[in-house]
Amino acid sequence: MKHLEIILPLTILVLAFVLKLAIDRNVEVPNLIQAMCELPVDIIFLSISFLIAFTISKPKDPSEGLFYTIAFIVLAVVIVILWRKSLKLFETKNRLWILLLFINMSISVFSLHQSVGILLRTENSAQIESVEPKTEKDGH
Repeated sequence: MKHLEIILPLTILVLAFVLKLAIDRNVEVPNLIQAMCELPVDIIFLSISFLIAFTISKPKDPSEGLFYTIAFIVLAVVIVILWRKSLKLFETKNRLWILLLFINMSISVFSLHQSVGILLRTENSAQIESVEPKTEKDGH
């Protein structure tokens, strides 16, 4: 199936968003905005889970994956802070929450794009190595 690496993560995010919004809650504007403000947190943790998968897939040299994972965990702290600030601003009717939400979404979507790219780079290089025939060096 084409573009499965995009479809599956988006499906997980939409499912989490809808379940948080709809189960045992009334779907009202404040709840919708709260769920939207929480979405970047879900996105960054999905990104971190991809990086953990990348790290596990390279047991001989996990250093690159550990570096990215730690960097994204630090980024997760920033995203959670922005999430909390945007909710407080929304509750006080300060429209600055929209800017914080936009910044937070941008950071988290960029992190998801990067983590998928890192994960796919590993899979593609493994596929290339398994397809390329091994040749013996000439004696020249």
